[in-house]
Amino acid sequence: MDRLEASNTDFAQNTKKVLAKMSPLSMAIVFEQLKRGAKMDVKECFEMEFKVAAGFFHHTEFFEGVRALLVDKDQ
Repeated sequence: MDRLEASNTDFAQNTKKVLAKMSPLSMAIVFEQLKRGAKMDVKECFEMEFKVAAGFFHHTEFFEGVRALLVDKDQ
């Protein structure tokens, strides 16, 4: 986010606006997946992805996001 803030390009500013609307927890998890996945083979990546997806069902933020986006449509 700091690098996007420092950039004056339209791409950086638009990306920053989009990311500001996203779940900080989800972004942190995806960032970690990208770092770990770079050292994994395809099978390991799919296993990690499955575990992460299953883990989201045990966190209230997932259900709040679904409610906000699909039920109340209040973002």
